[in-house]
Amino acid sequence: MRIRFQLQAAIVLSVLVSLGTVWVVAATDRAEDGASRTQAQAQLMAHEVTGLLVLTQEYARHAEPRAAGQWQARMQAIQAALADEHASFADGPAFQELKAVADALPPLFDTLQVASAQSDAFSERRKEMVLDRLLTNTQAMSDYAYQWHQDAVQERLEASSRFRLAALGGPLLMLLVVIGSALVVRMRVLKPMQALERATQAVASGDLATRLNNPAKDELGDLARHFDRMTASLAGSGEQLRQSEAQLRAVTDNVPVLITYVDRDQVYRFANAHHRVVFGVEPERLLGRSLQQFWADDKAAYAQMRPPAEAALRGESVVFESLRGTPRGPRHFQSVYLPDLDERGQVRGFYAMTTDVTERKQVAAAQAISEERVRNILRHAPDAFVSLDIHGRITRWNRQAEATFGWREAEVLGRTMHELLIPERHRAAHLAGFERFRETGEGPVVNQRIEITALHRDGHEIPVELSVGAVREPEGHVANAFLRDISDRLAAKQQLQALARVDVLTGLPNRLQFNERLPEALARRQRSRAALALLFLDVDHFKSINDSRGHAAGDAVLVQFASTVSACVRKTDSVARLAGDEFVVLLEGLHNEAEPQAIARKIVQAVNRPMQVEGELLQVSTSIGIAYLAPEALPVEAAALLARADEALYAAKRGGRNGFRMLALAASSAEDAS
Repeated sequence: MRIRFQLQAAIVLSVLVSLGTVWVVAATDRAEDGASRTQAQAQLMAHEVTGLLVLTQEYARHAEPRAAGQWQARMQAIQAALADEHASFADGPAFQELKAVADALPPLFDTLQVASAQSDAFSERRKEMVLDRLLTNTQAMSDYAYQWHQDAVQERLEASSRFRLAALGGPLLMLLVVIGSALVVRMRVLKPMQALERATQAVASGDLATRLNNPAKDELGDLARHFDRMTASLAGSGEQLRQSEAQLRAVTDNVPVLITYVDRDQVYRFANAHHRVVFGVEPERLLGRSLQQFWADDKAAYAQMRPPAEAALRGESVVFESLRGTPRGPRHFQSVYLPDLDERGQVRGFYAMTTDVTERKQVAAAQAISEERVRNILRHAPDAFVSLDIHGRITRWNRQAEATFGWREAEVLGRTMHELLIPERHRAAHLAGFERFRETGEGPVVNQRIEITALHRDGHEIPVELSVGAVREPEGHVANAFLRDISDRLAAKQQLQALARVDVLTGLPNRLQFNERLPEALARRQRSRAALALLFLDVDHFKSINDSRGHAAGDAVLVQFASTVSACVRKTDSVARLAGDEFVVLLEGLHNEAEPQAIARKIVQAVNRPMQVEGELLQVSTSIGIAYLAPEALPVEAAALLARADEALYAAKRGGRNGFRMLALAASSAEDAS
């Protein structure tokens, strides 16, 4: 292949790689920005849904118009946010489930408002059912919002990984192109030119048998063959010598390199036609003029050329770069000055071969900018970034790593991540995993995200999310690790779970937690064959307390009522608030029917003691329904047992309130009452 075509191809490839790298980095950067915005919106949505859950519970306690208005305003804000398109998350299962549940909540809340406005027994039961569904669906919304947020975090991390890969891979590819171009210049131009120099020196010393014997099918190969023919013709007549010189000029004129010969007085004696292409001057204009004369209009260029020229005239081979003005503007050139020695070793002049390396310099500059950008990104990354060498020693440690773990970069460089960050009880396993990673580039933490425990400088442990990626180097595999402190995330998750399972007013387990405990208790009863009882109780005439004294007084009654009931049962028994003034007590490990009746009697007597409410004594009573499941009774579903206790409660109310009624489930059928 012709050298000029190879050089042109190298230039075109460099430009294409540069443009492609810029495009890929820009695209991945936009993708990362989009993922970050989606993550922020998902996090905001999780916060809004948590607030909706709190408003739902508040309305369940008070049924105030203010709480209803706040609930509906927040619900409208959530629906407006969900109506927007969310790029890649719009079709995600968590997002779709969230929208579906959000669409179903307003009708439920409207039904609850209608039921709350009515005071008959049917409306009360309907209110309880609707409220239960509303709380369950709101909790489901919270779960889906949390899952959506997790999906958004995953997408943002993947977008960040793609951006880092593009930012690192592009400069590496450009570096390979530059190295390839340099190798092409060295192998295809410089080495043949050095061989040409040695051959010309031999011919100048009188050795006309010297031959280059270069078989290459390119310009320098042509030059070498012409040179060989020229030296052969030197043995002939002077006319043949002149013809050979003409042939040599024809060859040098076709080489895409500036070739000149300068004598010991720094006067040009030869210049090829490529000067016409680069500088727009005829080669003959250089002949007989000194370097200083020809570059009189570009004193800066002459100042760069003078020291290498003087060195070449002292017998030194010189390679240097310079910036010169051309019709196309300033261009960067790389020049090789080779001294021309006579048979006595005296310098007669030097050969100069100059190549335009502007494109290569531009590629190098772009690469330097890209590398600096990567360093800035890692320096200001929101995650702690740690780079490890083949031996596991830390080679890079960004600002976030300092903030997260308390160690400054100067203190950790050269030390291993295991000795600094990994607790001693996990150190052996991590070291074994790193040895596998070091040898094969594979392991349980490579290119994955896992949660581990890390150490702070002061010794306390930090839960972090670890992501490790393999990088193959000539000496082996090294690692880049990102560590994110997830303490706040875990605390928020625990807080959400706690809020969803505990009644905010009384601190007792709520309906959700009770619905989990009751089937478990029935399963234990089936294994142990012990008796079990469920007490369903409420505050007599609680609505009149709310209406006459206000919701604050009603809440105070419920708090004292919950405390009184809890004090009347064993520590192993379960007390829960289902809704409003409805409470349940689950008694396990019973031996006979008298035990739940004794506890119910104790509760009735304790509740009858006057309560101190807003500075006044208030007389309160309770009605209790007991569903008793004897040891020999057949298995029963949780819903059936709860329905039986509810039936007993209404029997107690019909009997005059301030007392209890018990309905037992017989041995022959779980539906028979005694």
